[in-house]
Amino acid sequence: MRDEVDLENTRRWAPVFAARHDRLILFLPLVALIAAPLLWRYEPAALAVPAAWLVWLGMPHGGADDAVAKPMMRPIFGRLWLPVFAGAYLLVSASVLVGVIFAPVVSVALFVTVAAVHFGLEDTNARWAGDSRRRDAVEVVAQGGVPFFLPLLLHPDRTGAFLSLLTGGVWPRAALTALGFVWLAAFAAFWGRRIYPLLARRDWVPLRAAAPVAALTLSFVFLPPLAAFTVYFLTVHVPRHTAELARRHAPTDRVRAWSFARRAGIAMTLLVLPLAFIAFVVLHGPPAERFVLVTFWGIWALTVPHMMLYCADRRWGNGRLG
Repeated sequence: MRDEVDLENTRRWAPVFAARHDRLILFLPLVALIAAPLLWRYEPAALAVPAAWLVWLGMPHGGADDAVAKPMMRPIFGRLWLPVFAGAYLLVSASVLVGVIFAPVVSVALFVTVAAVHFGLEDTNARWAGDSRRRDAVEVVAQGGVPFFLPLLLHPDRTGAFLSLLTGGVWPRAALTALGFVWLAAFAAFWGRRIYPLLARRDWVPLRAAAPVAALTLSFVFLPPLAAFTVYFLTVHVPRHTAELARRHAPTDRVRAWSFARRAGIAMTLLVLPLAFIAFVVLHGPPAERFVLVTFWGIWALTVPHMMLYCADRRWGNGRLG
């Protein structure tokens, strides 16, 4: 009986949150227009440090990975589930960092692809909004690629300048541009699917539902790439991911669900912070440069195991935290 009440409460607050969040996203182009004249004055290197500080504010949204893994791994490994999980997670993260250091060109191309798919899966996860529509590859690629491939196509020099900061001066321009055109085809198909019903039968619903995607796209058109990504990460991806975590793993009333989502990320965040500090001390170079490297290399290193766990949870998870 308790579970039924909790699930009913979730069905009430999750769609309301999704609708309100989508409406807030519609204001992003206006904010971008106001901020753009100031932000375009700065080179990517100057924007990197404040962007890194802001990105750290959103880091805890992925900190609940251990709690998500527990109900899947504990039945298999028993009390050893935590060291097994931590070892596997750190191994994947370390492998990503090794790739970034020794094969930066390949690593950048792979990371952008993986991150675009991850963001696309999150942003098109309509089920937490009370919608059971199936997602396909076109929708995932079209929406997830906006924060990465749109800046690459519109502002290749500025995007490349930032990527070069992270990879020692090289970045896979040809490969990423090719991937950008693949994304552009998916993006065109995405909008074609929404415009056709309007032209064929005057059905505004698909086009109106895609308004947040249009607003996000305009924000990336108006703002410098790094500033636009930071805004997207903090105002779009983090709230959506946190809402999905609360909806899927803590089906209850809104207050308790969001309280759980905030608490769940504390443990891993407290573990990541000292590791990041050690990396900051070990690296050579000016403090600002080291801080940017630690922040964005950390995103690379954590996104891959985070996405692998996300996919495993979707496939084998029971939707409840143990």
